[in-house]
Amino acid sequence: MKSIAKTTGAKKATGRKTARRVYPCKVTPGAKQDDGSFDYQQILQVNGVVVVPTPLTDQTLRAQTRADFLQHIRESPEFAHPTPEDPTWMPQLGGFAAMANPSSFHHPWVRRMREQLLAALLDADAIPTEGRNLEQCFDRLLYRVLGLSPTAETMHRDEALLARIKDVMFGGWVNLDDVPQTFSCCPRTHNMVSTNKGFAKIAKDNYEYYRRPNPEEGRPDGWVNIEIPPGTCLIFYERLVHEVVSTRADHVMMRMFLGWRVTDDSTPLFGIHQTAQWIRDQGVPKIKSGQDPPVWPSAYSNFPRNFSTLTEWSKRTYVSPCLYESDPVSGNGPSAGTTWIRVKAKMLSLKEYGLPMHPEYDVDEKSIMTPQQAWNLYTFASPNVRVAYQGVTGDQWDAHLATERCMPLGSVARRPRPEVIG
Repeated sequence: MKSIAKTTGAKKATGRKTARRVYPCKVTPGAKQDDGSFDYQQILQVNGVVVVPTPLTDQTLRAQTRADFLQHIRESPEFAHPTPEDPTWMPQLGGFAAMANPSSFHHPWVRRMREQLLAALLDADAIPTEGRNLEQCFDRLLYRVLGLSPTAETMHRDEALLARIKDVMFGGWVNLDDVPQTFSCCPRTHNMVSTNKGFAKIAKDNYEYYRRPNPEEGRPDGWVNIEIPPGTCLIFYERLVHEVVSTRADHVMMRMFLGWRVTDDSTPLFGIHQTAQWIRDQGVPKIKSGQDPPVWPSAYSNFPRNFSTLTEWSKRTYVSPCLYESDPVSGNGPSAGTTWIRVKAKMLSLKEYGLPMHPEYDVDEKSIMTPQQAWNLYTFASPNVRVAYQGVTGDQWDAHLATERCMPLGSVARRPRPEVIG
C-alpha cells in the first residue's frame, strides 16, 4: 500500500511522538481490475483493511441519512423526551458513544440501512466470500456529541469467540459525517493468528513490533491511520491489530458499525433460536465478539461519585418502564443504604418492557441475518422495491480455481462476483 497523503504527528502509548501516515487506502500494486475499477477484495486480502465508496458519498443523500438517523431516535419508544437537536442530550453514557438501546438495532430505518449497505458492498464485490455463505451480523450505531472522546483502547484484535475454526469475520463502519474519520491499525497483521478468543489484547512488550515497519516480514508500513472519507465504508479483518484512539469530537459524529461472517455454516453465529428471539422480541443482541453492548460503562456503577449522574441521566433519557430501583448501597460510607433509579446497562427487549414495537421483520430482513448466498435487498437506487442478488456459489468458485490452475504462470483468471438477477 502506498501513501499519497502527508504524515501527521500522533502520540504513542509511550508518550513519544511518531509519524503516523494517513492512508486513503486505495492504492495497492495490481489492485485495478480489467475495467479500471479498484479490486477492493485484493486490497482487503493483502492489507487486511480497505475503504469502499458507497452511494452515501453523495452529500445530499448523506444529509438525508443523517436526518433519518436523528428521526429514528425521536421515534424510539424507550426514550422519554428525545431531543437530538440538544447538544447535551445523549442516548448513552461514556465517551465511545455506541448506542445500545433496542431500537438502535430494530428501527425500520436501521434495518433498511443494513440492506442498502450490504447491496452497495455486493455491487463493489468487496467481501471475499469465495463460494461460501455470508451472514450480516448485528452491530451498533455511534452517536458522539460535541466534546466527547472515547477511552483509548490499547492494541487488540476483535475476535469472535463463537466463530467456527474456518469462519472469517469482518468488521467496519460507514462514515455518515461530512468530514473524514480514521482507523488506527497495523496493516497486514490479519493472518498472524488463527484462533478466536474474543477481545484479544496485545501485550505491551509487543507494541514496538507493530509500531515499526518490517518489510522482511511483509509489513512495510508499520502503524498507520486509515482515512475513511464521508460516505465510505471501512472493512477490516477482525484479526487485524488495531486500537481506539482518544480523539475529542468537534462535531456530532455519526456512523453505523457493520459486521459480516463468511462461513460454511447455515446457522447464525449465535444460533438460530437466540437470533430469532432477538428479532421477534426486538431485544439487544450480542455483538460479534460475544459481548453484551451496554448503554453506560461500568464506571458509573463502580464509583459512588457517579451514582447521581447515572440516575439523573437515566430519568431524563428513558421512559419509566425501562427504569428500576437499585439495591441499597453496601458498606459504611456516606452512601450506605441509599438506592438509585437507573436503566440497566444491558437493556431488555421492547417486548419485555411492554413498549410499542416496531413492525415485524419480514422474511428478507431475517434472511440477511443468517448465512446465505442469495438475498433480496433494498438498495440506495431502489429504496422501495427489493433487488435480487446472487452471491458466488461453491461450484462457481471451484471452477474459477480450476481455471487458474490451468493458466500460464503469472496469469490470473477473472474471479466470479455477485450478480443482480432481478
